[in-house]
Amino acid sequence: MSNAGLLIVSNPAKLGNMLQIVQSRVQKALYIQLESMDSRGIACLSRLVSGVYSQASALCHNLDVRLLIRSPLPQQKVDVVFFDGPASRISGLNCAAEKLDLSAEDHPVSLKVSKQASEAAAQETDKEFGHVVLGGTFDRLHIGHKELLSQAIIRCKRKLTVGVTDSNMLSSKILNELIEPCDTRIEKVKEFLMDVDNTIEYAVVPISDPFGPTKDDPTMDLIVVSEETLKGGLKVNEVRQQKGLLPLTLHCVQLVEDLVPSHLRDTDVEDWKVSSSSGRMRLLGTLLKTPVVHFCKHSKNRVIRVFYPASAKYPCNSLYNWIDGWNCQWKIEDW
Repeated sequence: MSNAGLLIVSNPAKLGNMLQIVQSRVQKALYIQLESMDSRGIACLSRLVSGVYSQASALCHNLDVRLLIRSPLPQQKVDVVFFDGPASRISGLNCAAEKLDLSAEDHPVSLKVSKQASEAAAQETDKEFGHVVLGGTFDRLHIGHKELLSQAIIRCKRKLTVGVTDSNMLSSKILNELIEPCDTRIEKVKEFLMDVDNTIEYAVVPISDPFGPTKDDPTMDLIVVSEETLKGGLKVNEVRQQKGLLPLTLHCVQLVEDLVPSHLRDTDVEDWKVSSSSGRMRLLGTLLKTPVVHFCKHSKNRVIRVFYPASAKYPCNSLYNWIDGWNCQWKIEDW
C-alpha cells in the first residue's frame, strides 16, 4: 500500500467509482486532479469542490484528500498515480502508475453534489475577487476546512488572508485542551493552501478577536463564511462600516455532512456535520503521546501521575487497563 497517491480524473462523473477503488490502495494522502480545472467557470468549480469533498467524506474518511485547484502537481511526493484516461497524461511523473478499469461497475457511485448546490443559480460571488478573507480555528484540518478554504481559493485572484484563532478564543470549544497549538494549525493551513494552489499570495495569521484584520484592512473584497459563521460575517461588516470602510461581499459555504460510518462514531453526542469537536471526541481513549514514567528522587517506588481533560466526564477504561497490574502508586488529576 502506498503512503500518498495522485488520482487524475478525466471524467468527474466517474469520481465516486474511482474513489471506491483507490481508497484501499493508499494509506495516508490522496490528491485529486480534475481535467481542465482552469477552463471551468467559478460556479462549476464551486459545485465540483462540494462534490469532491462530499464524496471524500463518504468514501475516504480515513485519508487526507486534497483537490488540486491551480497547482498542476502536489508539493508533496506521491508514490503512485491512478488515472482513467490516456497514458500520455502521466508522462514525466517519476512514480508507479495504474490505469483504473471502470468497465465493470458493480457498485456505481455518482459525483455527489447537494440538491441546493446543483440547483443553485449563478451567484454574485461566482467571480474572482482581488483580496479574499476567512477565519476559523482549523484544528486538525478536516474535509469541512478543506472545502471552506478551497471555495475561497477559487474566488481569489491575488491574495487570500486566513485568520486562525489564538488560544484566548478557545475556552468555549469542546475538549479545548486537545486543540493543537496555534503555530501548528497555522503551518498546516499554509501547507494545504500551497499544496492545492501555489499561484496566489497567502497571509495566514493568528487572530485574538472575532474580527482580526477585517476591521482595519481596506483592500479586502470578499469574506467567505460557513452557515455557522454567517452572523459573524454580518457583524464584520457592521464594524467595518462603523470605521468608514466598505462592507465585504459575503459568500456562504454549506456545511459538510459527516458520513463516517456509525460504528466509528458516537452519533448520540457528535455533530451531524464534519467538525473538529467530533474529531477531538474520537481522540479520547487513544494514545496521543508516549507515556513517560517518572521515579521519585528519594524512593525506589514508581509513581505515575495521569492528567486527564477536565471537560471529560471520567477516565476511559483503556486508561485503567493501561495502569492495571503496575506495582506503583498512581493518581488521576484534571489538567
